[in-house]
Amino acid sequence: MPYVSKDLIESTWQSVGASSGPEILRAQKKHRNSQDALSKFVYEDFLALREDAAGVGLFVFHVVVESFSRTQRRPKRVKWSQIKAASADQTTCLEFNPQQVCDSPEPYVMRYVCEALYEPEPDDVVLSENEREHLYCILEVVVFCLHSACRRKWQ
Repeated sequence: MPYVSKDLIESTWQSVGASSGPEILRAQKKHRNSQDALSKFVYEDFLALREDAAGVGLFVFHVVVESFSRTQRRPKRVKWSQIKAASADQTTCLEFNPQQVCDSPEPYVMRYVCEALYEPEPDDVVLSENEREHLYCILEVVVFCLHSACRRKWQ
């Protein structure tokens, strides 16, 4: 069962996209405080990319985290052990497959991730295929971990 609806991911994306610089900094701080291990995992990985590609990945990451934080079943704090386990289990990210989106426990979130990475607007940053696949893999781990953290909280 998905925790993030189609309407929630859409409204969150629009809200984050319309945020001012100070609002974005506050949201980043909030996300680092609520999901410190997940934020460190993402920031360390994405900052090794070219600056524009890292910026795309970080924007999508913050939209995803904010979406989950707006659900009724807010996720528990994700631990390093959960991130490592999700990363080790992840074998499908080598090549994007639209069927993965449908099979995801969070299909609306993964559809947003795919649209942001694979269907850019004309004025968006152009990502290489390697950058897209890399960002997709990391964001897939993020979505899986946040979904699992919501489920664990309410079991």
